[in-house]
Amino acid sequence: MAWQQFEEESHWPVLLHFTITVACAAANWRGVGSIERAMTAMTPLLLVLLLTALIWALTLNNAEVGLGFFCTPDWGLLGSPTLWIEALSQVAWDTGAAFGIFLVLGTSMSRQMGPVKNVIWTTATNGGISLTVGITVFCTVFSTFTEVNPGGTKADIVELLRTNGPANTGLTFIWLPILFSTMAGGRVMASLFFLAVFIATFSNYITLMNTSVQAMVDWGVKRGVAVAVIAMLTFLLGIPSAMNIQVLVNQDFVWSAGLIFSGLSMIYLLSRYGAPEFRLNMLNQAGDGSDWKLPRVFDYLTKYVLVLNGTVLLVWWVAQTIQSADVPWYQLGNQSLMTAILEWTVLVIILVGLNVIFVRCQTSISRHWSSLISVQDKITNCSNCCNKVEEDQFNTLEYEKLRLLEENECVGI
Repeated sequence: MAWQQFEEESHWPVLLHFTITVACAAANWRGVGSIERAMTAMTPLLLVLLLTALIWALTLNNAEVGLGFFCTPDWGLLGSPTLWIEALSQVAWDTGAAFGIFLVLGTSMSRQMGPVKNVIWTTATNGGISLTVGITVFCTVFSTFTEVNPGGTKADIVELLRTNGPANTGLTFIWLPILFSTMAGGRVMASLFFLAVFIATFSNYITLMNTSVQAMVDWGVKRGVAVAVIAMLTFLLGIPSAMNIQVLVNQDFVWSAGLIFSGLSMIYLLSRYGAPEFRLNMLNQAGDGSDWKLPRVFDYLTKYVLVLNGTVLLVWWVAQTIQSADVPWYQLGNQSLMTAILEWTVLVIILVGLNVIFVRCQTSISRHWSSLISVQDKITNCSNCCNKVEEDQFNTLEYEKLRLLEENECVGI
C-alpha cells in the first residue's frame, strides 16, 4: 500500500524526476569526475550488500522451496515468443547494448582497453547479478508468504509475484525491505542498499543523457547549451510516465520489443561495413594484442544467425499477440499491439522524415546551422566583453579610491 501510494497517488515521482534530471545535467556539465568517487565506492558496496542479502535469504524458513521453484524450468514456456522477447529485451535494457550507448562510450576508449573483454565481462556480471537478485527475491517471497499463510499454494505465491505493482515495478522496493527487516541492523542495511542502488541508477542516467549531449557537442553545440537542451527534453518527455504509472507500463511494453529493432539496425550497420573486416581491423588486429580474439564464427553469427533470430522472434511475437490477446489487437491499450505499432510508426516517420529533409536540404541546413553555432560564439564573446568592461570599471574605481586615500595620507599607492 505504501509503494502504491507513492507511485500512483502522489506527486513525488514528478518532483524526484525533476530533481534527478537536474542533478544528472549538472554532472554532465561538470564531467563524470564530479561523482566518480561516489560511484567507485558505492558500486562495490552494492555488490557486497547483494551477496549479504542472498546469504541471509537462503537461511530463511522454507527458502529452499523458493530456490527450488526458481531453479526448476517450465519447459513448455520455451514455446512462447513472449518469453524470448522479454529475455532478450531484458538483457538489452540491462547492458544498454541496444541504446547506442557504446557508440558514444567507444569514442572515449583506447584500443588497449579490450572491447571484447569488456563486452564479455559486462554481460557475465549482469547475468550473475540478475540471478543473485532473482534467488534473493524468490526465497524471501516464499518464506514470508508461507509464514503468513501456512495453507497457501505455489500458485498463490506466483500470483503474488505478478501483482507487485504495474509491470512489477514494486518487486525490489517491496520484498527487499521485507528481507532487510528480518536482519539485525536491517534499517541501516536497507538504507545503504538503496543508496547504492540510487548511485548505480544515477550513473546510468548520466550515461544515457551523455549519449545525446555528446552527439550535440560533436555538431558544434557548446556543452552547456547541449546539456540544458537535452535535460529539458528529458524532463518534459518523462513527465507523463512520472505522473501516470500506466504510461510507464506502456513505454516498457512498446520499447522493450523496440530494442529488438534497434539491435537489428546495429547488425545491419555491421553487415554494411563487413563482419570480417570489423572483426579483424577493429578488434583482433587492433590494440596491443592483450584483448581476446574473436573466432571466424562471429562473421556467420552476425550475417545470418542474429538477423534470422531477431526477425523470427518479432514475427512470432506479433502472430501470437494477435491470437492470444484478451482484446482485439487493433484496439488501443497500454499493452496492445496496435499501440506499439502506432508508436513505432510515429518514431520511424520522424526519423526518416528528418533524414530526408537533411539530405535534400543539406546545404541550406548547414548554412543555417553554422549561423546558429556562431551565435554561441557571439554570446560568449559578448559575455567576455562585459566581464572585461566590469573589470576595467572595477580597476578604475579601486585606483580612484586609493588616490583619495593617499591625498589624505592614509596609505601609499
